[in-house]
Amino acid sequence: MRRLLALIALSTGCAQADDIGVVEPPDAAVSIGRCGDGVLDGGEQCDDGNARNDDACTSACELAACGDGIVRADVSWGQDGFEQCDDGNAVAEDACTNACRKARCGDGLVRQDKGESELGFEACDDGNASDADACLTTCLQASCGDGLLRTDLTESDEGYEQCDDGNRLDSDACTAACERARCGDGLVRLDLPADHSDFEACDDGDADDADACLSDCRVARCGDGIARRDLEPGQAGFEGCDDGNDVETDVCLSDCQVARCGDGVVRADLVPGEAGFERCDDGNDWAHDGCAACQPAGDAIHAVSVSAQGSCAHRSDGSTWCWSGAAPVRQSLPPLRQMVGDTAVLVDGRVARWVRDAAELSVVPGLHNARRIARSAGHACAVVASGRVFCWGENTQGQLGDGWVGADRGQALPVAVQRLDDAVDVVAAGSTTCALRRDQTISCWGSLSASLLSWDAVEAADPVAEPRPRPVVGAVGVIDLSLGVYGDGLGACALDEASQMRCWGGTPHTEDEVLARSRHYACGSQAACQGCMVRSTGEVFCAGSNSHGQLGVGLRGEPSTDPVNGLPPIQQVAVTTRHVCARSRGGAVYCWGSEEGLAQEAPDHHCDRVDQGRCVGEKRYAALPLQVVFD
Repeated sequence: MRRLLALIALSTGCAQADDIGVVEPPDAAVSIGRCGDGVLDGGEQCDDGNARNDDACTSACELAACGDGIVRADVSWGQDGFEQCDDGNAVAEDACTNACRKARCGDGLVRQDKGESELGFEACDDGNASDADACLTTCLQASCGDGLLRTDLTESDEGYEQCDDGNRLDSDACTAACERARCGDGLVRLDLPADHSDFEACDDGDADDADACLSDCRVARCGDGIARRDLEPGQAGFEGCDDGNDVETDVCLSDCQVARCGDGVVRADLVPGEAGFERCDDGNDWAHDGCAACQPAGDAIHAVSVSAQGSCAHRSDGSTWCWSGAAPVRQSLPPLRQMVGDTAVLVDGRVARWVRDAAELSVVPGLHNARRIARSAGHACAVVASGRVFCWGENTQGQLGDGWVGADRGQALPVAVQRLDDAVDVVAAGSTTCALRRDQTISCWGSLSASLLSWDAVEAADPVAEPRPRPVVGAVGVIDLSLGVYGDGLGACALDEASQMRCWGGTPHTEDEVLARSRHYACGSQAACQGCMVRSTGEVFCAGSNSHGQLGVGLRGEPSTDPVNGLPPIQQVAVTTRHVCARSRGGAVYCWGSEEGLAQEAPDHHCDRVDQGRCVGEKRYAALPLQVVFD
């Protein structure tokens, strides 16, 4: 009270010293305050009059502050002074930061109070929520194999990742170094099926195509078109050449050895006068077996051809001998390069038609440098050296390929097939023509069905007339082509560069049947899909009709899957719908089937019908091969 009166007197300025006199010391019991009495005394930062230690004023009358070791409980999140924790130290990198917030991954502070194996350990903390930089949202250092792709670096920076699939495998799409798998990285992918475009059968880490692993990560093989240079002659897998096909009769054999005189294979890629031309190759150097230095010695036979009227043999002296149910007779024909039915390519590149009854050879005007021919009942075509194709004859279904269709559009003289200048072979059957092209694809024109224009099975549809070449969809890598009528349909067979046969359309051959028995397909002439196949061993297998014993298995009228009986190793086979002739590697000729194809009286016969116990319409045939004897 005395203090209060004194203060009042001072404040009013009315009191005088004489009036007050000497001021006595204050009463000690009244003037000394205490913390918690609600009165702010000297030495106190605050006094809120309570004993709580967790509000704005501690129980020691000090203002609450982050770092005082006391967690405030009187304010909520978002209010000034709110504290999640308060550990009373100045260390920011422990469980409680210097802002009195609980340490968390993402706060930008790296905790130092936890070991690597302890919960809450932080290797880094960049204060962001990105998993695409050096520090993950788990506060662990980004690393190759964590399954998270870094995007904060450039290709030249250490730690750059092209991919990250979360594993450390080197055999999938992303390597253990976080690089995208690629052919040539030296690592073999194992996560793709063999038919995938990125499948790797090998990966040697180089771009050398002449070793065991190609630059596209395929295992080198004979027939891939690339000759290996990492092996020496005599070593398994050595290749003297590799032309990418399985043709035995060109400069590179199907076993990737360079063709040579004496290898037992007659080259067919050269014409007389060219270096290396072979008329024969019997695999020996004996000069008395009809073939010496790969040229005929004496009168050896180098080719056979067949037609509906009979069969012919072409001898090394340039002569042609033909027969039809009787002994062979020499014909007045010049040396031939190829003969299909009654049409031939002469050695000099001209094309001629042989009128057998008149013993005349009629040269087709306007054709020079012919290489291959095709013949059907109503039209013929020829491939010339430039790759163009010329056709003549009937054109009822556009089979001449000149853009016209109609009975009145036939041509007596050869006309050029439109949009075709890269053909290497041509085949014909019925009113249809097909060409094998340099890029190993097939184009056809004339009477075309959907099944003939696709390697894959398609829904049956009536054929339509097409006067210009159309591609066969899916046909690739073809090295040999044949076309023929089977039953009521038209079919084709093709051999590809992997030695696999594909038959489609109307054909007696199934794919399994062909692959099981054939390495080379040598069906001849216009009925090729009736066809016979010659294996590399020389064995012959025929399929299709057996109405005249033309399967050559010793029986008639029944199907068979057996090879032709009683033949030596065969070099060439020529086929019609009723009979077959074959030439052995030694130059002998054998024929079987209908009597008109034989060189002697047929040993077997059957009747079309029987009338009162008598055979009416006798048909003679040979169900087994008969050798042709030349006088």
